[in-house]
Order: sequence, then structure tokens, then C-alpha cells
Amino acid sequence: MTGIKKRRTTIELEESLYKRAKALAVEKDVTLKEIISEALEEKLMREEEKKDAENNDFMDNTLALKIIKEMERFLSREAAILLFRNKCEKRGINPKKITEHIITKDCLESLCNGITYISSVSKKECIEALKKVKERA
Repeated sequence: MTGIKKRRTTIELEESLYKRAKALAVEKDVTLKEIISEALEEKLMREEEKKDAENNDFMDNTLALKIIKEMERFLSREAAILLFRNKCEKRGINPKKITEHIITKDCLESLCNGITYISSVSKKECIEALKKVKERA
């Protein structure tokens, strides 16, 4: 058994959509579940790419990118970007202008509070990871 958790769900499809999906599954010799999962994954990836394009206002800041990359160890990219932007805005910090001098201990703790609220990582582990990013900047 794999370590990936799965959830069972029930969906209702229009008859014509169901028939098209079922025909594709037969044609490709896969299950309907695989067709639906693949389609959903593709849709979610397109939406994430769209949001990434909207969220790229600070993507030319190397330190911001490094912090977000480190946050991605604990969160999805989308969650990391949203949390980073939110914490910057609450402190009146422009994410485009993040420097190692702006990233204070309080700022790191605030980011880690958000991360530990969303994920199962310990605050200590989170702070240590983000401090390393700041130190390497």
C-alpha cells in the first residue's frame, strides 16, 4: 500500500459527459476513476499556474523566492505564496523589497505560526529552516 492518503467521494455528471469519459477510459484501457482524477489534476494545475502568474509581483526578489521555496517544504506553493504575501501586508512590508534586514525574528515567527497552523510541522523546525534562508542571503 502506498503512503498517499485517498478520499472516497461521489459526483454527479451529465449523462453525455459520463458517456464521453467512459468511452475514453475504454479506449485508453484505464478506469473511469483514472480519467476523472487525471482531468481534475490537470484542471487544478492550470488554476495554480494562473494564480502563480497573478502572484508574480515579487518573483524577481531572490530572498522572497528563497523564503517561499523553503516554506514549500511544509506547504503547497500556492499556500506559501498567499501566507508570505499576507504576512508582509500585515506588517506593511512590500514583498518586492524584502531584504535580510527586514526579515526579523518576529517576522519569521509570524510566518511559522501560519505554517504550523496549516501543516503538522513543529514551530522550532520551521523557524530553524527559515533562519537558514535568512543567514544565507
